[in-house]
Amino acid sequence: MEFTIKPTNLGIELSLHNGKAPIPIEPSPDADQKYPRKYCVYAHLDNTGKVFYVGKGTGRRAWSTDRHPLWSRYVEKHLNGVYQVRILHDNLSEEEAEELEAEWIAQCSDTVVNWFNIC
Repeated sequence: MEFTIKPTNLGIELSLHNGKAPIPIEPSPDADQKYPRKYCVYAHLDNTGKVFYVGKGTGRRAWSTDRHPLWSRYVEKHLNGVYQVRILHDNLSEEEAEELEAEWIAQCSDTVVNWFNIC
């Protein structure tokens, strides 16, 4: 048996599994890329398509540069200010967005610069 550690909106989730890789979550093919509906989960990608940040929000939050200093430093120093926004899922409730954001962060944990404040 192996175990997995995954951040959630309630804390950290530990799970046991038989060693098979979990089925990866995929972006929703119908997510509105310009005007996301209700709450959305989004990713910021570098020029190779690698996800370096995952977030949630409403309206134009995905395109906002009002971010944690770690995000700003990464974008400035490593990406020369150039990145892409991809809406992964939209039309979600706040709770659905929080849970899905945590799943995406866990899936992309090797490449994201998200700042966690786990208490």
